[in-house]
Amino acid sequence: MADKPYYPLPPIGSVSVLAAMLKINEKQLIHIANNASNSYTSFEITPEGKKPRDVVEPKEQLKYVQKKINAMIFSEVKYPIYLMGGISDKVQSRDYINNGKLHLNKNTLINLDIENFFPNIKHVYVKKIFTHLFKFPESVSEILTKLTTLNGRLPQGGCSSTYIANLLFFNYEYHIVSQLRNKGITYSRLLDDITLSSNKKLNKEDKTHAISAVDGLIKRFELSINTSKTRIEHKDDLSAQYEVTGSWVRFGELKFPGKARKKIRSAVKKCELMYQENCYSAEYHSQWNRTSGRVAQLKRFGHHKQEREFRTRLGKILPLYDEQQAITLRTKVYQLVKKRKLNKLRLDNPGLRKQILTLYHQLGILARNNTSSKILKNELRENFSFLINNPYY
Repeated sequence: MADKPYYPLPPIGSVSVLAAMLKINEKQLIHIANNASNSYTSFEITPEGKKPRDVVEPKEQLKYVQKKINAMIFSEVKYPIYLMGGISDKVQSRDYINNGKLHLNKNTLINLDIENFFPNIKHVYVKKIFTHLFKFPESVSEILTKLTTLNGRLPQGGCSSTYIANLLFFNYEYHIVSQLRNKGITYSRLLDDITLSSNKKLNKEDKTHAISAVDGLIKRFELSINTSKTRIEHKDDLSAQYEVTGSWVRFGELKFPGKARKKIRSAVKKCELMYQENCYSAEYHSQWNRTSGRVAQLKRFGHHKQEREFRTRLGKILPLYDEQQAITLRTKVYQLVKKRKLNKLRLDNPGLRKQILTLYHQLGILARNNTSSKILKNELRENFSFLINNPYY
């Protein structure tokens, strides 16, 4: 039988123990949990080639707590290999690339999508993860549920949301995986993307049975398959996309689709044009960072020559800060240093570390064309090394 997620540590027995583990005052933890609905900022994003969607970001205090929950609880879970995405795994990264590798060179490929996944995960199912998988008592499970949900749902953008999404089906999914495996079908799930594949060309009955099994699983949790995104393909159909979470899997080696590589080339060209117009603008910094991340994908897919070409081109047009931006950074650094020396900073404020690290990163950019960066970085290190070096201060 396929493995299922399990938590190897003893249960957290009380809210006071939970607070001590998270290194936060118990009353403060309860207050944060009871006011979590007011601790998010909402905004709209438009992923490339997709419809706009609403996401939220937890404010600093709640974000700090959620990241501690991830590090102290969710990261300790042992996750089966069929779960991909949003999981910390030192042995094998659980990303879209390794997800694609599970389905290389298969004769049948089925792609399924869970419709509106995160916002449709209700708090009652989140709480069951804490009570049944982790075996935490009611009081601990209740406060953890409050800390990781928003208005009774799983927030898209919450720091713990991907972990919870991976664990949602913990007591049922492995049955489906085992059932399909016995029929020669490989199953994987990258959050809301489910992929089934087989070395043989499945007949209509086998495909219907496999999809029905998955559909039955997610319906247990009041979710549904987005039928408009369902793709059933066979290797001998040369017109088929044959992609798994953005990777081309038709043969024995993973490839980045040609259309995606063309988009990266266009993005590099756009950076070159924007650099000529204004290499100091926030818009250019954002465009360059996005493009750099996309170029890094080429290396992972073995497109080394193209990756080196684009990396060289991007290296000649690095984003810079102008003199006014340099003055702003200097002002911010010296204001923080002054407050530190006058004991006017709350050093236990989770947002302070983010502020320091952001400044430190920005000073690295400033160093490209301004020698004062070195002095400013030294000031930060001398006064805030405890924040720079300790992620959970």
